[in-house]
Formats: sequence, C-alpha cells, structure tokens
Amino acid sequence: MNASPTAAAQYIRMSTDKQDLSPVTQREAIAAYAEARGIKIVATYEDEGRSGVHIKNRPGLLKLLKDVVEDKRFGAVLVYDVSRWGRFQDTDAAAYYEYHCRLHGAEVIYVGEMFGAEVNPITALLKSMKRAMAAEYSRELSKKARAGQAQVIARGHQMGALPPLGYRRCSVSADGQHRVVLAHRQRKLAATDRIEWVLAEPAEVELVKRICDLYTRQGLTFADIARLGTVEGWRDHRGRALSGRSLATLLRNEALVGNFVWGRGTHRGRVADFEATRQDGGVPRLIDDESWRQIQRRAEFELSKKQSNEQMLGKLRTRLQEGSTLASRDLRVLGLASRQTLRKRLGPWEECIKLAGGDPVQLSRALSAQAAARIANARQLGRALADRLSEAGHVVSYDGKLHAVLFPSFTMGVLLLWPALGEHGQTWQLQMRRVRRDIDFGLVVRMEEAYRPRDFFLASSADLAARFPNFLTDPTPKHLHRFRCEAPEQLLERIGSIAARAS
Repeated sequence: MNASPTAAAQYIRMSTDKQDLSPVTQREAIAAYAEARGIKIVATYEDEGRSGVHIKNRPGLLKLLKDVVEDKRFGAVLVYDVSRWGRFQDTDAAAYYEYHCRLHGAEVIYVGEMFGAEVNPITALLKSMKRAMAAEYSRELSKKARAGQAQVIARGHQMGALPPLGYRRCSVSADGQHRVVLAHRQRKLAATDRIEWVLAEPAEVELVKRICDLYTRQGLTFADIARLGTVEGWRDHRGRALSGRSLATLLRNEALVGNFVWGRGTHRGRVADFEATRQDGGVPRLIDDESWRQIQRRAEFELSKKQSNEQMLGKLRTRLQEGSTLASRDLRVLGLASRQTLRKRLGPWEECIKLAGGDPVQLSRALSAQAAARIANARQLGRALADRLSEAGHVVSYDGKLHAVLFPSFTMGVLLLWPALGEHGQTWQLQMRRVRRDIDFGLVVRMEEAYRPRDFFLASSADLAARFPNFLTDPTPKHLHRFRCEAPEQLLERIGSIAARAS
C-alpha cells in the first residue's frame, strides 16, 4: 500500500541538557504542526537514551529506518528540530539517514525549524549548518564535562571503572565528614558524594601481594597463577574466578603503586580525543616501585606476541651463536617464536636456520644426540631409583618404556626436566602432556647440564596437574615446597612413607 501524505510518524529523542526540549515539549510541538496541516500521527518512535552521537545507542531511530522500508503506513517523519534527529559527529551521517527515509517515500520534516518541509538549495545549506552546529555543541559539551572530571580527580577522588582486586569504592560526603565503603553494585549515598578508592580487607590485600610475588620472585606465568587460584578457590570482589587475562590486567594497573589513571583507552567514534588524566599518589599503594618495574618488564615480554621478521630472525641468530640446540620445547623459554610461527613467517625450519647463519644438518644431529643421551640418562636414573628402593625392602620394578617405577599398589611416573637459559634466567619446562594419565604419583626431577639431579618433586597426579606451573624456576615457588626433596635420601624416605600407606 502506498504511503498517505496525510499520515506521518513522529520521532522523539529525550534531552538531558535543555528542559525546553523534553519529550513532552517535542510531542506538543509536533501535534500542533500535524493538526494545523491535517496530518494524522500513526506511529511513534522514541529514544530515551542519552546519546545522540552514536546510531547504535538509538534503537528507536534504528527501528524507524527499518520501518520506512517495510511499513508503508506513513509518508512523512515529523521531528522537532535538527538536533533531535541527532548530533552525529559526521554530519553526513545525519544527512544519509534523512535521505534513506526520503528514498523510501517518507519525507523528514523538522517542525521547529524555519524551513519546515521545504526542499531547495537554501534549505539544504541551512540543514548542513544546523547539523554542524549540533555536532560542535556535543564536542564543546564533552570538553567541558571532561574538564570537570579532571578537576574531581585532581582533588583526590576517583571515577570511571571499578577498582581492581585489593581495593574498594568509598563514598565520601561533600564536606568529607562521612565515609562509607560501598559493596559491589551499591551506588554512592548522595549525588553530591565523591568516590575514593581504599584498601580492601587485609586478606584480599595479602592475596594481591602474593600474586605479585608469585609472578616476580617465583616466576609463575599468568596462566600458572590462574590455575593455582582455581585450585585454592580464589575469587575477586565480584565473586568471579581469576583468569590469566584478568591477572594480566590486575598486575598492569598503576593503582598497585598508588597512581590513578583515567581515560587511557581509545574508542572509535569518541566525540573528542583527550589525554589520560592521572593522579600520582592518589590511591593507597600495595607494592614497591622495584616490584612494579619487574612486573612490567616481564609482562611486556610475556604479552608481546607480535614481532617483526627481523626481530625473530635476530633472536634465532643469537641463540644459535650461544650453542643452543633449539629443541622445540625450549623455544618459548629462550624467548623465541614457536616453530609453527617461524615456518609461517620465514619459511621451512631448515631455511630459518640457514637465514640465521646456522647449519640445519649439523643442528639436527646435535639435537638427536642430545635427545638420545637424555633418554638413556632418564632410564639409568629410573633403574638406579628402583634398585635403591629394592635394597630398602620394597617390591618394585622399573618400566623403561613407561618411564615409571611400578609398586604392587601404585605407579610412580618419572619425568626429567632439563634446564634452558632464557631471558629470565634458568628455567625448567614442565610439559603436562608428557605426564601419563594412568600414573598415581609423579616424580619430577630437575636436572643439571652435567646429567646430575638438582632436586626432586614428588606429588600425586592430581596435585601435579593442578598445582605445578608450566615452568619451574629458582627460587622454588613457596606453594611447591611441600613437594620438594633436596637430597636422594629425603626422596627415598618420602616414597617409603607413601608405599607404607598404600600397602
């Protein structure tokens, strides 16, 4: 059915900055205009949201743009003025949405403007000026609001995002006399109150300090810490489990050293671009400056996924010159990209070695010899351990294929870890996929380069999967101390205790 010239839709957008542009005022003006011209309002589209800058915040307008194509009940759209149609920063957007309506048979009429329903070159020029003025108004309003917010922060208050783990929001009265710590989702007590960040309960503060210690001094990765947190049941102040990503965000938050930074992010379509507002010393600090620097240096390395081809090749060349055999499992520890990434970016693995100045054939031979020596050493250690246990009166055998010591009532897998000297010191990588699922206990042995055991970790298969990080470093993480045996005698005594309980 063709649109009737006597039927129209009205579009209303709420105003938060001018009382005379309230929805009631807009409806009354549109009704008076329609009555004087014999137009019947057959549909109403209304946006109660605050923003007139972004189309995504305007469900009413979006539905109108859809209905002018599908619903032919009206031949006009009545709007109070150009600013109600929208203060789009790209003035062509407002013109496009108006043209979209006209293209589908619905003329947009601004009832509060002098040009009304007229369509001529002068009208087009006036509309363009009005659209530019509406966009500029939003920009100026945004700058004034930002300046006021910066003053609030300069006075020692906080705003914007919720505080990180270890902190809480505190509602402070205008005179500073009343302070109330707010719960999650609780609003400040009065509109005139300001928000300050204060330290959370001591247990939560200690948890944040422990996380920092695990990352800096004990060498755990974000993923390792998150896995430990899952086992121990850590939760943030909103009741959510801590993931590796949330931990990375926490440890890069300057609040940990007492600084409040607001407005650092960039967003497409922002009305105006501003520099971040910061207040150093504006919140209670949790860690010292040296710990903060260590965290940032390591986090930058751990989170920097993108390297240029030249950077990857340079690191590969350096490791070859140091004599590394470049075993696949050691590449991450050495600060190198995986073989898959290198193949994708630089070509086949052999070509990568040539480009870095190495001999792929010689490297392959060295890697094979090293692997064979390590396998032989692992079996030799397993047999020696089984012999010592037999001498102590235990009924055991060693299975070289399974790399496991077999007791009558349980199985103990033996896994040797070899050191790699990476960008963060000596590291032993624990590949959980190499741990057999059918074992009851796992014996992890950190080796020295000279094929001597450095120390031992004996844990149940469940503890091994849940509590052990992907990389072991020195000093040993505190939560692993109860699994560690420094000497063979201590290890034999602990295995004997397990065997006694199992028999």
